Amino acid sequence: VFDEDTGRMMEMRDLLKHPNPEIRKTWAKAVSNEYGRLMKGVGAKTNNGVSRVGPGFNTFVFIKKKDVPKDAKVTYARFCCDIRPQKEETHQMRLTVGGDRLQYEGETSTEVSSLETFKMHVNHTISTKNARYCCGDIGNMYTNSRLTKPEYMRIHIRDITQEIIDEYNVMDYVNEDGYVYCEINGALYGLAQSGYIANKDLKKHLKPFRYYPSKTTQGL
Repeated sequence: VFDEDTGRMMEMRDLLKHPNPEIRKTWAKAVSNEYGRLMKGVGAKTNNGVSRVGPGFNTFVFIKKKDVPKDAKVTYARFCCDIRPQKEETHQMRLTVGGDRLQYEGETSTEVSSLETFKMHVNHTISTKNARYCCGDIGNMYTNSRLTKPEYMRIHIRDITQEIIDEYNVMDYVNEDGYVYCEINGALYGLAQSGYIANKDLKKHLKPFRYYPSKTTQGL
């Protein structure tokens, strides 16, 4: 993100060491919130046992290096920061995984509607008397989808906020080289298979609610 105080672009590591303590605090909370969403919540220790981001999706868990299977490839984590003024949580960090270092030979593509199909869909709504159109944001449904097989990544301790370190006893998992290893069980951003798995889950969930217009309702 562009930092007005310093006049330069800054990544997460820079923001967490920002000379302005208020900016450091703001981004530390944003980073902790992302970890909380992807794990089992955050802030419960200081908020009467209630996580400020909900229960979390258990997308990945911290493990010790010795618990990584011998034949498993371990990839890196990447952190993307953004400021979204239109959102309730304006300062956001997204943790993604380096899928380019992992080998996956399963299905990855998903079916999408063509532009022509979308135009007909919208025009049908416009031309239908008393019709209403509704769009919904499914939020973090993507990372709540489960992988068929775990993947593994490592994160350096410097990229984990003190709040997460304390709440998850992260120092118990830190390897001598400063890295913490993670077992990924959910469709984390960056994995080749994540989009396909999330799309499959979404179609399965929506199928019971599919609407088939009857002859008596068409044109109303």
